Amino acid sequence: MLMADQLTHRALAALAKQHGGLVHLRLGCLPILVVSTPEYAHEVLQAQDNNDFWKRPTSIAILYLTYGCSDMAFAHNRRYWREMRKLCVTKLFSRQRAETWLAVRDGYGELIRDVGRSSGEAVNLGELIYKHTVSVILRAAFSVRDVQGLEELIPKINDYSKLLEVFHIGDIFPWLSWIGRRGLDHRLRSVCGALGKFADKIINEHIRRGKNPDEADADIVGGLLAFLADASGKDLHFTRDNVKGLIMVSTPTVS
Repeated sequence: MLMADQLTHRALAALAKQHGGLVHLRLGCLPILVVSTPEYAHEVLQAQDNNDFWKRPTSIAILYLTYGCSDMAFAHNRRYWREMRKLCVTKLFSRQRAETWLAVRDGYGELIRDVGRSSGEAVNLGELIYKHTVSVILRAAFSVRDVQGLEELIPKINDYSKLLEVFHIGDIFPWLSWIGRRGLDHRLRSVCGALGKFADKIINEHIRRGKNPDEADADIVGGLLAFLADASGKDLHFTRDNVKGLIMVSTPTVS
């Protein structure tokens, strides 16, 4: 517990030097394995990957923000995770998606125009670049061209990123999960409510447009909605919450 600070990695490295490349620790009720050599890393990440090593640990905040691990990053169903990874590769990261490059080009052009309009005044380039980065990613990933209230949405996106990493005593001592939950629950409801409405708006707009997911410029939401319609035939549990969870995790965040 005393090692859990900003230099935890150095403390774990020191333990590895003393005890070897595979160290077992207990953090409250959680068993922790610290892997520190290439040989053990290969064993865990490749040779024994089927034995649940591929799962990411979840916290109270993660369970809430991802609709019960309905996204891809924290999914606990290996088959579901593989289906979503394949969908992201073919629809979101495909080289053939010309819409992505148009979004980047237009986004940089708008950034330059915004800087030009502030000629003679002090400009916070960090905030301005981040704002336009969010806009570019929303257009490239979800075909969102006009984001009303982007200035109000960005703080919620930042809070979402911070809440994914938030520490709560209930995550390591379940019987103490009631401590301080009121403040945490309020923050979770506020962020999840705002981003959930945004995700619903994206989904409803795609349903209204009725875009063919096989079109060259189709985005990931179109592919997810098509997958939603076919999920029952694949005997795979997939609902609107899964679509929202994937949209929210795909939304740009800051560390």
